[in-house]
Amino acid sequence: MPPQYLRGFVVNVFFPYTEIVDGKTRPGIILEKCGDNEYTIMYVTKTDLRGKCKGKWIEKNSKEGKEMKLTHDSFVNYERIKDLKTIFIDSYRGRCSFIDEIEAELGL
Repeated sequence: MPPQYLRGFVVNVFFPYTEIVDGKTRPGIILEKCGDNEYTIMYVTKTDLRGKCKGKWIEKNSKEGKEMKLTHDSFVNYERIKDLKTIFIDSYRGRCSFIDEIEAELGL
């Protein structure tokens, strides 16, 4: 049985670019479980996208960055969300303490 991940968990996840064959492993935030082996996951990137899309910049040495166990200053992209199968999740990384803020921004 695959591991169960909870809302607000930060995981290492393979995010496909367009097709399943090409993509990159990066941090992602679990928003919800949406099937037996599927989760809705928000994209986290070290590319600074402030002013280009909705999201939040997190410095790796901040309280939030340490809780998320970020290795780089990172942008939590509120506009890049995917439903992904558990097989794309590599491992648990940390916790996102501002998950309520994310959901309020998204109207969830």
